[in-house]
Amino acid sequence: MSTPPAGQPDKQEPFALSGARSNIAHPRNVVVRDEKAFQTLWAEHAKQYDGKVPPLPKVDFRKMDVIAIFLGSVPTGGHSVEIGEIRRADGKAVVKVTHLKPGPGMMVIQSFTTPFAMKAVPKLPPAVTFEITTVERK
Repeated sequence: MSTPPAGQPDKQEPFALSGARSNIAHPRNVVVRDEKAFQTLWAEHAKQYDGKVPPLPKVDFRKMDVIAIFLGSVPTGGHSVEIGEIRRADGKAVVKVTHLKPGPGMMVIQSFTTPFAMKAVPKLPPAVTFEITTVERK
């Protein structure tokens, strides 16, 4: 990572994370609007087997909210979540989410997984809904 020129602010990439293993085993869609709520969600999501919790990602909650989607427990690997477009209008927001699941005949691990995605986005209006579309991989 390079250092910004003198007098220029250090630009940090917004937080985004996805994967196949969360400690949150039930489906849930969340909008996190402050650091305390993020600490609570992060501890629930990321707590390790030894009880330790990895460091909390940096998010400027004056400017950003965090969207988190948890698919819950699914019976195989090959599932993932993608946070897509956010449509804002009339004091509301609709978050488009895609659940990619394995198609027929795909080889996948035969183990329960708990896919999730989290992403920092510019502040959202009070009313947020999630539209989740499931797509089979080919």
